[in-house]
Amino acid sequence: MDGVELQIQIVSPVATSLLLYVPIGFVRPEDTPERDRVLDRLHSDAGGPAPGAGALAEPGAPAPEAPEASARQPLG
Repeated sequence: MDGVELQIQIVSPVATSLLLYVPIGFVRPEDTPERDRVLDRLHSDAGGPAPGAGALAEPGAPAPEAPEASARQPLG
């Protein structure tokens, strides 16, 4: 039973952290300029800010079309 007790001692803090941090992150996300810049770079293909990043779409405007998958990622 020592192995099971050790696993419980290791898993319980990790599980508790996940159960707390994930819902809190959804309820109270931190909106900071640094975070917005990182997200803009992650969502762009060239590594720079995505065109129109952070801009709100006008109501009723058509959604921009996404480039084809083959154009975004090289195979291999």
